[in-house]
Order: sequence, then C-alpha cells, then structure tokens
Amino acid sequence: MHRPRLLIVDDDENIREIVSALAQEALPLAQIATHSSCQGAYRDFEQMGADLLITDCNMPEMSGPCLVRALRGSNYSLPVIMISGCAEARHAAAQVGVNCFLEKRFIWSHLADAIHSLLKAA
Repeated sequence: MHRPRLLIVDDDENIREIVSALAQEALPLAQIATHSSCQGAYRDFEQMGADLLITDCNMPEMSGPCLVRALRGSNYSLPVIMISGCAEARHAAAQVGVNCFLEKRFIWSHLADAIHSLLKAA
C-alpha cells in the first residue's frame, strides 16, 4: 500500500504543527515532513520526492511561489496547496499555478477536503 508523502512548509512553527496535525488526521497513513524554509523543502523533495506540497506563500529568503516555480522548473509536477494569512496572496498563487489556495483562517474546515481532492486527482 502506497503511503503518500506530504511536504509542509511554513516559517511559523505553530502553523506547521496545526497543518501537520490536520494533514495527519485527513491521511492517517501519510508520511509527513515539515520544514521552516523553502530551501529545506526543496532539498528534501530532491532527495525523497513527495505526493503533495503544502506551503505558505510569504516566507523569508524564498517564498512559496518561488518554491513552486523551482520545483516545476525542474520538470516536477506535484499537487500544491498554498496557504496564507493574506487573501491577496491568492494572486501570487494563481500566477504559479497552484492547485488550491486556502486562507489560514479557513484551514480548519477546508484542508482535509483539499488534500483528498488533490491526491485522488494525482
């Protein structure tokens, strides 16, 4: 049985823990790797791959959209959920072609559905 591997990237430790817990609840058998930076997530993806990326939009050093561009620029196509506390980040998410954008205030009620939807489509 395939255990899906999720990468979760957010510079806020509390948000990483919440997203990780929600993802684990949605997919109890999932392997979940969390990162505080996009650089760490990129290196992890290069080594281990992933079935789904959940990333914050605005982070220091490298943003979520930059991470998505880097992964897809390397010819990787994986489902991406971008999260942000700022609704205006939806535009940046759309520009890089993320599959789903969620405002952090709605993450509790929508993350599980988004994960299931994107992993079924993959």
